[in-house]
Parts: sequence; C-alpha cells; structure tokens
Amino acid sequence: MILVSRRALRDLVFLIGWITLVALTLLLAIAAPWMVNSAVDRGARDAVAAAGDRADLLVTADVGLPSGSDPVITPDGMITLADSVPRHLPPALTASYRNSVLTVFGPEAAVLSVDGVRPADSTVVRMAMLTPDQLKVMDVVAGAVPHDAGASGMDPIDIMVTRSAAALARLSVGSLLDMPPPAFSDRATGGTLRVAAIVDRSDPASTKDAELWSDLPGLWAPTVTRSDTGSRSIGLTVLATPAGVGRAGVVSSTPSAGLVRIRLDPESFTSGRIGQVADEVTALEANGDSLSFQYAAAIGARSEFPQALRGYPYRARAAIAQMSLMIAGVLGAAVTVVLMISRMLVLRRAGELALERARGASLPSIVLRATVESVVAAVAAGTIGIGIALLLFPDAAREPLPAILVLAVAIAAPPACAVLLTSHHWAGRREPANRKERHELHRKATTRRFVIEGVLVVLAAAALSSIRTRGLLQTRTDGIDPLLSVAPLLLAGVVTIVLLRLYPVVIRAIAVGASRSRGVAGVLGAMQLTRSLAALPLLALALAASLAVGGGLLIETVSMGRDDASWQRVGADARVNASLPEDQVSRVASSTGVVAAASLHIEREVSITTVQVLPTVTVLAIDHRYPGFITQLPATAGGVATTRVTGLRELAAPVPPDQPLPVVVDRQLARMIGQGIFSMRFGYDNVPIRVAGTFEGGPTGYRSAPFLYVDLTALQARVTKPITATTLLVVGPGATGAVSAVGIPSADVLTRAGWVAGVQKNPLNSGVTAVMLLSLAALAVLAVMALLAMVLASSRARTRSLALLRTLGMGERWGWWLAFTELAPVVVAAVTGGAIAGIGMVLLIAPSLGLSHLTGGLADPEPRVSVTLIIGVALSAVVILGIAMLVEVAAHRRDRLNDLLRVGESG
Repeated sequence: MILVSRRALRDLVFLIGWITLVALTLLLAIAAPWMVNSAVDRGARDAVAAAGDRADLLVTADVGLPSGSDPVITPDGMITLADSVPRHLPPALTASYRNSVLTVFGPEAAVLSVDGVRPADSTVVRMAMLTPDQLKVMDVVAGAVPHDAGASGMDPIDIMVTRSAAALARLSVGSLLDMPPPAFSDRATGGTLRVAAIVDRSDPASTKDAELWSDLPGLWAPTVTRSDTGSRSIGLTVLATPAGVGRAGVVSSTPSAGLVRIRLDPESFTSGRIGQVADEVTALEANGDSLSFQYAAAIGARSEFPQALRGYPYRARAAIAQMSLMIAGVLGAAVTVVLMISRMLVLRRAGELALERARGASLPSIVLRATVESVVAAVAAGTIGIGIALLLFPDAAREPLPAILVLAVAIAAPPACAVLLTSHHWAGRREPANRKERHELHRKATTRRFVIEGVLVVLAAAALSSIRTRGLLQTRTDGIDPLLSVAPLLLAGVVTIVLLRLYPVVIRAIAVGASRSRGVAGVLGAMQLTRSLAALPLLALALAASLAVGGGLLIETVSMGRDDASWQRVGADARVNASLPEDQVSRVASSTGVVAAASLHIEREVSITTVQVLPTVTVLAIDHRYPGFITQLPATAGGVATTRVTGLRELAAPVPPDQPLPVVVDRQLARMIGQGIFSMRFGYDNVPIRVAGTFEGGPTGYRSAPFLYVDLTALQARVTKPITATTLLVVGPGATGAVSAVGIPSADVLTRAGWVAGVQKNPLNSGVTAVMLLSLAALAVLAVMALLAMVLASSRARTRSLALLRTLGMGERWGWWLAFTELAPVVVAAVTGGAIAGIGMVLLIAPSLGLSHLTGGLADPEPRVSVTLIIGVALSAVVILGIAMLVEVAAHRRDRLNDLLRVGESG
C-alpha cells in the first residue's frame, strides 16, 4: 500500500484529472437519461393540455323515469353514477383523474305560447338538470330554486332561466311556457313549464365555473338565428331540478342525455401513460358497462383521446432519436477518454512495472495494487459525480444502469491496462530466431487485426443500413434507442481505422520535407511526426469531432427546416384570418417594409358538377395582387418565377356574362376533371366555369387540396352570396408592423416569427435543443481533457529529449514545439475524419430521424451541410490545441534540464 500511495502522490495531477473525468462521465450518465425522460414527459403533458376537452372521457347514459321497454337511469341515479364512475376507472385513468362534471341535457321542444300568447320569435327550449355542484356556483337573481315537492301528473314543471335568456325571450318569474305534446303521443296537449327563478353565474371568470357549464351550450348565451326571410329563431337552455327532469316526459318522449365528463390532469401524464390511457379508453369504448353494473340502462363511454394524441408518439420518438444520437455518442466519447487516460497513466509507470516484475512481483499483486488505486479513485469520482447529479436531479436515480456501467469501466480500466502491459513479461514470450517463423507470426497478427477491423466495418454498415431500413419511429417512446446509440461509435471506429492506415503514408511524406528544411524546427518536427499514432486518443478526438459536426448539422437542419415549415404553415410573413375592407388591405400593401400583399376568400368543400362524382375542392377567390405576391414567396411556400403566374393574371380579365368564368386548378384537380365547361356550386348559385390553366402552389400547409383559383371580383358578380376577403397575406420585413398599424387585433394575426417561437417552446423541441447544446459543451470539455492528458502523459519523454538536445547546444524552450508536432497531427486527423463521419452520419441517419415531427413541416427537411459549421469546429480544435500548448509551457517553465541529466528522474 505504501507503493500505491507513493505512486498516487507522484501522479496526483494525473489522478485528479482522471477523477474529474470519471465524475463528469457519471454526471452525464445520470443526467442524460433524466433529461430525455423529462423532455418526453413534459412533451406528454403539453400534448394532453393542448388536446383540451378532446382528451376527456365521456360516460353517457339515457336519463328519465322508467317506463316502456327502453331502459333509462333516473336523474337521481345519474347523480349516483357520476359519483361512482371515478372509483371504477382503470388504473391509468385513475392515476390521471382530475375531476368529473355531470350534465343531463334534454331534447329540443318548441314553445307554443308564453303566458297564453304566441311568441313573436320562434322559440325552442332544451331542459338541463341542475346538479348539486352547479347549484354552488349560481346566484338566484329573482325567485327561488324549486323543490318540486308533491308535484305530479300534469302540474307545471318549475324551471330556472338565465338572466340573458329572460331578457331575450321576455320572461319573468311566474311565466308559463306551453309545450306541444310529445311525438308519437296520443295526448292532445303537452306540458307546461313555469319560470320559478332567474339565475346568473356567481363567478364567470372562474375556470371551475366554466367547466361546470361547458356541456350546456346556449345556457348563458342563448342562440339567435335569422332565416333568409328575416324571421328570428331563439334557442334557450333552461334548468330544472332532478325531479323536474324526471317529469320531462310530458314534454318529450325522448329521454334526456346523461353525460359524465371525466377530466384528466395533464400534469399527471408521462410518455408511457399516454399509451396506457389510450388502451384503457379503447377498452372502455367497447365495454362501457364495466364502469357500473348496477343499472339496467346501457352505459356508454367514448373519448377522442387516442385521436387527439395520435401524433405525440411520433414526435416523442423523433426527439428521442436525436437525443439518443448525441447522448450515447458523448458517453461513448467520455468512456473512450477514460480508457485513454487510464492507459496513459499505466504507460507512465511502464518502467516501474517492469522493475516490479524483474524483482519477482506476481501478476496478481500488480493487478491488486492497480485495482486498489482505481477503486479508491472511482469511489471519490462516484461520490462527486453522483452526488452532484442527485443534488441537481433528485429523481434521476430511477435509471442507475448507465452510471453503474461507467463506474465498472472506470474501476476495471487501470488494472486491465496494467495486465496488458505486463502480461508479456509474465508469459515469458520470446521472439523466434527463425525469420520465417517471425514472418508467420506477423502474418497471423495482421490477419487477426484485419478480421477485427472488418467485423467493425460490417457492424457499422449493418447498424446504418438497419436504421435506414426500419427507421427510428416504430415503437420506442422512452429511453435511448440502442441501435442509434452504437451507430456514431461504430462510424467513428471505422474512421479511426482508416486514419490509422492512411496516417503513416501522409506523415512520411510530410516528415521527409520537414527534415530537409533549414533550422532545428523542421528536424524536431520530423522526429515527432514519425512516431506512430495511438488509436485511443485518435478515436476519442475523432468521435468528439464527428458528434460536434453531426450534432451541429442536425441543429442547423432542424432550424432551417423549421423556417421552411413556417412558410408552409403560415403562407407569408404575416397572415390575417379576418375579413378586411379594401382600404385596409391597400394600406397594408403600401406600407413601408412590405414587399407584397394579397387578399383572398377561401371557401372549403365546394362541389363541382361533372359527368363523374368528384370530391369537394377548396376555392381560392384571389384579388389582383395575388399573382405578384406568389412570386415573392420562397419555393417551400409555393413561390414561383414571374413567368409561372401568367394563368393567374389572366383570371382578372373581363369576361362576358354569358361566358363561363375562367379558373386555374392544381394538377390533382386537373387530372380529375380534364378540360371543358363545368358547373361550380357556390352558396346557392351554380357558376359555369372553364379550366384555363394549372398552377401548383396552393396553401397546402394550412388548407386541404385540391385547389381551384378564381378572381374574387369576377366571382362576386356571378353569385348572390356576399363575398369578402377572409385572408390577408403579407410578405416583407415590415409585415408585422404594417398589420399592427392598421388596427387588426393580434388574435386574428399569425406571423412566421410567432409560429416558429411557438414550435421552439414545445417541450420536446426545447428538450432536444438543451441536450444538443449540453452535448456540444461536454464534447469540448472532453476534447480539452484528452489533449491535456496527452500533453501530461508524454511530458517526461519530451523533458528527456530536450535535456539531450540541450547538450547539443539547442535552446531550452522547444518543448512546446515538440508537443505541438506531437498533438497537431492527431488533431488534424481527428477533425478531418470526424467531419467526414459527422457529415456521413447526418446524410445517412437524418432521413430516419423523423425530423418533420419536430420542425412541424409537411415533409422531412433536407440534411444541411454547412461549411461554416465545419470551419467553426476546426477553429474550436485550434483553440483547444492552443490551450494544451499553454499548459505544456506552464508545466515546464521551471524545468532544470542540466539537473535532469546529472541526477536523473528516478527520485
């Protein structure tokens, strides 16, 4: 143990670096899976929150008084069912349950008279049951809440109306509403509704208040519709007690619809729970009676949860794929640097280990001493790294396997390197004297090396091919994709093999030229260049460079893809979804900073009459500015050259009233209808049209094809329905300001900048960005540590070389040049190979990452290869190399070369 402690003290700087590296790797091993799971879980919560009411589970039943053959649940029984349903939910739904809201809504019934007088407006009433929870958030303005005590037979049903309904229908407390008899009834008269109270909401701004009334449309804001003749119809929703709803059979023979809305808590969701809830909802839809078996009436269950959350798994898998690519690569690079530093630490002690073996030390004793040192250092590193990780991420210990593997590698690496270094001494191997035998041994070693390298190449090709074939968006929505994890490591390994084979050829040519140059620098450089290139340092740096290039290119690809998607989804720099008068449109179009603007009316599901049945089309009634506007759009948004909009410009030409309107269609519609004169049903009018040309560039990003273009003014002259422009598109740096300047409400405006900001704020996208940036920072730290380790590991050899060169009259300050000529080739080779591997990784893997799910575009963006990014990585490598040189100079600023030659370095 004394020997172990002495070695540790002598190599304290190296050991501190090793401990720091292992601690950092452990921190990454714990934090990285936590960040992945946290991002996808936050994405799950965001997706459920965005789904809103569509994610709710709806439990339904028919409500009324038992009579006849149709089984129903009594109103009081429905209240009991609403209380019991949450207790019978399956496990995942129970864990996600937030609250439930009961609604009982009756069918519509016309009002014959109010207080014996036929109402001036056609009035329709729907009766809803007042639940105990609703009663708590309701104020009685006039009258009193009815109790229906002793009511029976044909007694009036006491109801409550809202203040707005009473004002609109001219009702007051005591008003009587006569109703017709139920359909298919033999009674000559219907029931009577009596206004017992006028009510209002106690807190309209309360979220809970809004949830309790959300399934009662028209309660607080009665509907008013006008017919083409000008007559008015009023739709009222009135409230009744459970007893009153039970007696509603005198008004309608149709039972009331009972609904229990089970609201889910978005904050309770994780990525895995989304799939569990979707499965449970599907099972309940097939067997809703499982929620309660005590009622004869059928209990149904339905939810749009599976449909509303259908896109989330794809977005989650795309995010996991990108994060897996970087996290696994960074951990692989960190482990490689740990192995590299462990090997360098053992190589620093090679002479001592040889002396130990010569003095009779056994191999187990050497391994034991190395293991004790590595265990103590690993425990220190684990305490630091795991402690910081648990402090920053308290629940990150749920996935300890990556940290356990890293700790095991860290403990095993130094003893393993010591075994490999001293095993040939232990085995007592001798070099054969026979040249033929030596040649045969060399041939076998070369064959083994080629087989191992070939297997690595085959594995890398298989991994990349498998990713390309099966993709990454099949089944996995949590954790790190194992296949994607090994792809960067295998690709960097193949690049390292190629570099190791090419390095001697290139360096030999450079060394020859350097050795012939004047001065000592060339000679020293040639001496250092001819040294063999170590595989582990090259692999570590090449992997770091490839991940930096690949990750940077992915970030740029997603960023540019998001910009393209914004053009597709918005259609311009700013889009106004509101009807605007022509003077406002003209003011926007002439504003400073506006390059082009156009207004159009969009009509969906317009039918075209031909000899065959056709799907409905989307009609774009465009103004005269639209052709010029199209030419200012990028190609991703349907922009075309000026010559391509000739057909659109011709739409504004005058057309005689007896001639069909010219229209331009997209190619999809052109293939369906061909040429000729057709009829378009627009509103109440049939408009004859003829196809004058085709144009491909419709708003497919936010409207459904096929598209038909027609001039707005010309169409207005052919139809009776008033047509106003419902959309304004503006392009230019001043688009947002121009729209704001004319007083358009911000709620009606969608901008590209706002759309991009919204996509970037998505938890999955922000999680990917955070992981990418953290990975790039970690790679920079790993690269610095790798180069510093190389500098420190070879510092003794350089000191001896300088001491010897000092006796030949050379200066003492050439150590930095020796270090530079030793490290520069490794850095250049690593950056070159890493750039090639990074570009290849993006080109090969990016199409399988499902990037469109993160960009929000219509298709996956094309991989971007940025020369600027590659130059930036190269410059970063130069900076890191400069830091290593500064450390080299600082480490040897007090060296006394004369003393080294006189005393030696064994002390």
